[in-house]
Amino acid sequence: MRRHKTLVSGAAILLLTITAATAVGLLVLGRKNREIADQRNAALVAASEVEAANAFLTEDLLGQADPDANARDKKVTVEELLKKAAGKVDGNPKLAGRPEVEATLRLTLGKMLSKLSDFADAEKHLRRAVDLRRQAFGAEDPRTLAAQAWLVDFLHHYGGAGRYSQSLPLALQTWQGRSRVLGPEHRDTLESLENYAGALLWLGRLDESIPLFRTCLAARRRVLGAGHPDTLESMNDLADTLSRHGEFLEAIPLLREAIHAYRAAGPETELAISCGNLVNCLYWVGQLEEADRLLPAAMERAIKRLGADQQDTDRLRWFQIRVWIDQGQVRQAVDAGREALGSRRRIYPAGHPMIAAALMDLGRGLVLLGEFTEAEVALSESLGILRKSNPYLPHYVAWLECWYGASLAGQHRYAEAERHLLAAEKGLRAAPTCPRRHYRQAVEHLVKLYEAWGKPDEAGQWRKELAAFGDSQGPSGGKGGDANGSGR
Repeated sequence: MRRHKTLVSGAAILLLTITAATAVGLLVLGRKNREIADQRNAALVAASEVEAANAFLTEDLLGQADPDANARDKKVTVEELLKKAAGKVDGNPKLAGRPEVEATLRLTLGKMLSKLSDFADAEKHLRRAVDLRRQAFGAEDPRTLAAQAWLVDFLHHYGGAGRYSQSLPLALQTWQGRSRVLGPEHRDTLESLENYAGALLWLGRLDESIPLFRTCLAARRRVLGAGHPDTLESMNDLADTLSRHGEFLEAIPLLREAIHAYRAAGPETELAISCGNLVNCLYWVGQLEEADRLLPAAMERAIKRLGADQQDTDRLRWFQIRVWIDQGQVRQAVDAGREALGSRRRIYPAGHPMIAAALMDLGRGLVLLGEFTEAEVALSESLGILRKSNPYLPHYVAWLECWYGASLAGQHRYAEAERHLLAAEKGLRAAPTCPRRHYRQAVEHLVKLYEAWGKPDEAGQWRKELAAFGDSQGPSGGKGGDANGSGR
């Protein structure tokens, strides 16, 4: 070693290098073997899951259509297959010990059943899917958060009145969980932010929801681009929220931008929603002629592409009824409303605000036709629903109470009518979102009430109030203005 220091040092270094390389190689090889084993196990698990899912689909779903199990002349519908299969998930031996498979199947069944308006069973499967994924993967696994997002969406669209307070904590937890796990500007995180803002909106917390919708739209424009479907969804949702706040003139340009993009690239459902929201804003600012021009083409497209009983088609149909009433085509509106009410009741669960809105429009038309008893029934049900839930606009319940009072006055129940009409006038006067023409309707009903009641002094006082409408600065008017484009 003394004679050959350089050689020995080089050999030692080489030996250390070989030893280190061998150790690293063994470590890498061991890790690779473990990865191969993990992949093999994952593949076996996946194959087992696919086998279980296939067994359920072929035997419990499609097996329901077996001719040997049905009369030869019976045609089994997809709806019947789904509902029969849904009843076979509980306690199914094919799914025993496979919570991941069961959760996925229940999630799919929940989505399908909700579209078939089987809301009770849909909710049961969606909630069970969330529980199973929490048990299998943990509370903040992306798969668990995805199942929660579907449940939140269901509660918002199909849950009926009063469900938003139940969904709000889950919507918040899903958004915050996705933000931590996926990042604050991940596409799924922004979807959950949109859902949380929507829950706040339907609970009447507009001042909290509007900034969140603005944040979501700005992030989607930045991350996904102006023409991305998610960005267009945010435009729609922000515009809808602004309109509920009475900010119609800010909402209209957003909706026009979204409609232009949807006409170029679709999808039809979103185009129908945007057209409906634009028509709604035009209605509230009194631009009825433009709304009436947009509706026929939008309705034709919606019926052709979405179906006659689909939510967005139904919404457009009721916008048309509303516009007809305000344009004086009342008989046509009432006939269409009577026919369309059954469809709306099939689409939404009992007590849903959308049913109340339809009853409101039908009741208004019936009052104008002098069919006061039927009007009272419709308007009373509408009031009962909206007093338990968040109305579309702050002045909406007062406007509804105005027409309810008119239905009572038409039946000579003057004292009852007076109480409701005075309360309505007060509410409409104070509401910043109330269009001037709606306040005028309340005053006109008061004049008619006191004339019919034989109280000329009171009638004269309210006639003076009507005279004030010769001045464009009338006593009430929405932020977006009215037929002449003016505001308050």
